[in-house]
Amino acid sequence: MTTALQEQNLFSLDRASLEKWLITHYQKTNDANYLIEAAVAVLVKNAFNKQDFSFIAKDLVRTIFLTRNDLQFVRQHCIHFREYFNKDEWCTLIARLFKSPEKFLDLTELSRSRTEYLHPLLHSGCQEVTKRLDVSFVYEGQRVVGKDIMGKFKTPESADLLFVLSTLKLFAGKDLNQLTKIL
Repeated sequence: MTTALQEQNLFSLDRASLEKWLITHYQKTNDANYLIEAAVAVLVKNAFNKQDFSFIAKDLVRTIFLTRNDLQFVRQHCIHFREYFNKDEWCTLIARLFKSPEKFLDLTELSRSRTEYLHPLLHSGCQEVTKRLDVSFVYEGQRVVGKDIMGKFKTPESADLLFVLSTLKLFAGKDLNQLTKIL
C-alpha cells in the first residue's frame, strides 16, 4: 500500500475500511496534517453520500487537535470539526492552536462564511439522496464542472461543499474534475 491513500479511494471506500485505513496510516506515519485533510474530505463525502461517514475517526481527530503542536498547516480546518468537541474542549483547542480568538476568526473567516451553514450536512449520518446534480465552481482560477453529483440540496450548497475540497493541500495540483466524477 502506498504511503498516502489515493485521493479517489477517500471517496470510494466504505466507512469501516476507510476509518481503519486512516487510523492505521496515522499510526505508521504520524502525519497529523494528512489525517486532518483526509478527514475533512470524508466530511464532504458524507454530505454527498447516502451512507454514514459522519464523525470519521472522531477519537483520533480529537486527540490530534487537543495534543499536537505541529498543526500550523491544517489548524484552519478545525472549524469543520466543531461538532467533535464540547464547549470547554473547543475553547481549549482555539487557545492551543491560535494566538488569540481574533486570529482564529481571521484564519477561518472564509470557511466559516461559506460553509458554516453546511455543518449539518458534514455530520448528518445516513441520509436519503434522491437526485443527481451538475455543479460548477472555481478551483485554482479555473472553472470546474461536477456532473452527476449526488445531493439533495441546491447548486450553491454543492459548490460550497466542493469549495471545502479546494482548500485542502491534499488536492493541490490535482484535477478536481476527476474527483467530482467519483463523488
